[in-house]
Amino acid sequence: MNPPVLHLHWLWLLLGCAGIQALLAVDFIFVPLNFSLPYEDKFYHALAHALPAAWFFMLYRRRFERRALLVAFLLLALFGELLQPLSPYHTFDVWDIFANLAGIGLGWKLAHSRIGTVLERFDHFLASSFKA
Repeated sequence: MNPPVLHLHWLWLLLGCAGIQALLAVDFIFVPLNFSLPYEDKFYHALAHALPAAWFFMLYRRRFERRALLVAFLLLALFGELLQPLSPYHTFDVWDIFANLAGIGLGWKLAHSRIGTVLERFDHFLASSFKA
């Protein structure tokens, strides 16, 4: 079974790439914030990885595509954290890796739930709304 074709695939891919860019900016560029709650930064690590992962898992629905994306996101989470000490503002924390992995797992679960069809439905809505 082939997944439905997205009419605005280029737009969704562009937005997904912007999400990856934002994730990398947070990982390496932005100055860390002071959090008021314990482990609050772990929540943000998970969220920062869950959103782009879920987006790309919704964008690419074939099994081999999702597995390739899963490997890519796992490598991004691992190497992103391992390379953070090269930034003057960040330090390595093994618990951040676990938070990143939890976020990817959450993105995977969201894409395999009913929420996983939101992008497809929105794409078809936009495509049908703007047809000539």
